[in-house]
Amino acid sequence: MYRTELEERAALLHRLGHGRDRTRARLLGNLDWDFASGASPFGVAAVDAILDRVYGQTPAGKSAPRGKGGTR
Repeated sequence: MYRTELEERAALLHRLGHGRDRTRARLLGNLDWDFASGASPFGVAAVDAILDRVYGQTPAGKSAPRGKGGTR
């Protein structure tokens, strides 16, 4: 469940035009805050994998192309 939240937050920050480094710092900061005891279920590698998927899709500030047949 928490992975989905990280993915959605990364995608939102990407759409808002935030750079990858700033988004990475934000996500890692959120993990540090949420799991202050140090028992985070996600490490730096997992966050980097999420960012690779999100930032590898479309340029910042642009939504993904819609499929045929959708309304605009």
